[in-house]
Amino acid sequence: MTRQVIYEAARNEFAAGGYAAISIEAVARRAGVSTKTLYRLIPNKVALSKSMVSDRLCHYAVYPIASESNPALVAFRDWLVEVAGRT
Repeated sequence: MTRQVIYEAARNEFAAGGYAAISIEAVARRAGVSTKTLYRLIPNKVALSKSMVSDRLCHYAVYPIASESNPALVAFRDWLVEVAGRT
């Protein structure tokens, strides 16, 4: 449940200011968790972005649970994260 709250907070931060504007501190604050808790679950902004994208893709059934066993889907996820980083 905590991860879902964090992902939603990160999506809101992203929508408000783009990837470059997202800070772990702002996401933690919006999610109502400490930065220590967020860092314990997700070590950095890149990991947060990848997790957020994987969660959203899974939610919309673009692919089932994020799986490193499907290189095409992993490449697609990584591309989405890269594109998000350019905004």
